[in-house]
Amino acid sequence: MHSLSKDAQILTVTHLAQVAACGNDHFLVSKEASEDTTLTNIERLDDQKRIEQLALISSGTLSDKAIIAARELYLRNRNTN
Repeated sequence: MHSLSKDAQILTVTHLAQVAACGNDHFLVSKEASEDTTLTNIERLDDQKRIEQLALISSGTLSDKAIIAARELYLRNRNTN
């Protein structure tokens, strides 16, 4: 994907933190459903929210250890883009 992204825009939907950490941008897509309507929300994440989402994706928690690991994953991949 990295080599493809040099010549084309790549949009990836993933539940893998290792893949999500590699992107230049990170969007959180969520939905809210009521009896007759479903709304889709798309939020572009800043660095801190991105790290939090990486922690949730990889461990399911926002524990100190999960945040530290997610920050390390995020920063390691920021240097390779």
